[in-house]
This record gives sequence, structure tokens and C-alpha cells, in this order.
Amino acid sequence: MIYLLAFENKNMRKEIRRGYILSHLALILDEWSFCFYFRIYPVIPYAALYCEGPLCQMDLSMQTLMICLSIPVALINPPFNFLIMRMHQMFVPVNSRWKLKSRTQYLLASVSIATVVSNVAGFAIFGKNHDQSLQLLQEPELAWLVNRGGTIFLFGPPGDPQYFR
Repeated sequence: MIYLLAFENKNMRKEIRRGYILSHLALILDEWSFCFYFRIYPVIPYAALYCEGPLCQMDLSMQTLMICLSIPVALINPPFNFLIMRMHQMFVPVNSRWKLKSRTQYLLASVSIATVVSNVAGFAIFGKNHDQSLQLLQEPELAWLVNRGGTIFLFGPPGDPQYFR
């Protein structure tokens, strides 16, 4: 698909083509991260995630793993928003009040990127283990995951995530 967008499709506007390529690359990064680097599974009914991918086997800190986990999620939004804005501009009539000026588009893109960056920061700040996570990890539902290896992001017991809400 990326090859077709980059080299074969000459009828599409450049900015639309770039938006599609960036969106596809962000989706590829997201899928590669979640299916290979992390391999994350929810631990229901706990407010927990179990990670058994290579990054989770490296004994990295929880904050580092949360940042690495949130970046692929956050990177999907800006290219998609760019693509939607450019496609919107193509279909809106020239004299319409819904036609956005370049300055407005840059402002919307800046707000979108700032929101995404704050989301990554929020994952890093609030993505902490529960204060009583060592006690919770002794429960049989979680103890077998501890023995298996990997990392358990334990935000809290069922229905009570302490920091990550």
C-alpha cells in the first residue's frame, strides 16, 4: 500500500498522499509495537496489563515502559488529523465559512500535537503500580504471571485503579 501511495498514484494531491503514507506508517509502528515489542494482555478483572514482549523482559522501569507504550498510541493521531483536515479542505467550497485558513490549520495541528504530548506525559506520571501491588501480586490469579516472567502493570485491584484513572 505504501509503495502504491508513494510511487504509483500520481492523481492524488501531494499532501493527501503524504497524509495517507504517514497514517499507514504510524499504524505499522503501532501494530509492530503491540504485537512484537510489548505483547500486552489485559488481566481482567484487575486494573492490570501483562506484558511479555522483549521490551518487558529487559528490566526497564515502569515509567520507561509506559512512555514506550504510549508513544505508538499517540503517534497515530497527528497524521490522521492532518489527513482529515486536508481532505476537509478539498471538499469545502472556496467561499464557504467552513474553509479553514492555513493559520487555523496550523493552530489545530499544534493543539493536537500538544494534546498527544500531554497524553504521553500523563502515561509517564500516572502509570504507576498500586501502593499495595506487592501484596496483590501474591494472589493466585496474578502469581502465575509473576512466575511466567514479563512485566505486570498493576494499577490496582478490581474496580480501584489508584493512580491511573
